[in-house]
Amino acid sequence: MVNKNYNFYSFFLVGVITLLYSFSIEKEIYDINIPKAEGGVQSLGNFSGKKIMIITLPINTSLASDSLLYSLDSLARNRTGSLQVIAVPAIEDGFNLTNKSALMQWYRQFLGSYIVITDGIYCRKGSSSQHPLFKWLTNIDENEIFEYDVEGPNFKYFVNTKGKLFGLLKSEISIKGSLVQKLLSLP
Repeated sequence: MVNKNYNFYSFFLVGVITLLYSFSIEKEIYDINIPKAEGGVQSLGNFSGKKIMIITLPINTSLASDSLLYSLDSLARNRTGSLQVIAVPAIEDGFNLTNKSALMQWYRQFLGSYIVITDGIYCRKGSSSQHPLFKWLTNIDENEIFEYDVEGPNFKYFVNTKGKLFGLLKSEISIKGSLVQKLLSLP
């Protein structure tokens, strides 16, 4: 009788373990925290119910970059009730502690406090230190939609009000363009 119970419990335990591994726990964007450039951490869960646009920021100051930041601020300001913009300076694009202070002054010259600016983070897939936000954005196993890596500044990812990735625009597409407006008008 001891042997039968042992076999039953062994079979039962193997079944439970197999069942647990067969269900993957889906990571949501709202489970991710990001480091803020001004200090502290921001939970993306605070933006549940809003659309989120994540954009990689330029690192080099120029008139074109000033124009991008101005347009980004205008977009975010006009949609503060329905859109959260998260602006990300990528370490792969040249962000470092040496230029952080000057970059933050430049960014805040154009970008209002309603835009969350992260601290410099690793965005590209090739980095072993890729931030969890960009692992989610660039990996189809996590976001269930896209498998596309960041290629530089002004790369834009769009998340809907339910926390699902629904759009990706390369740097060539202007923030002022009709495609951004169309994406943001989708439910």
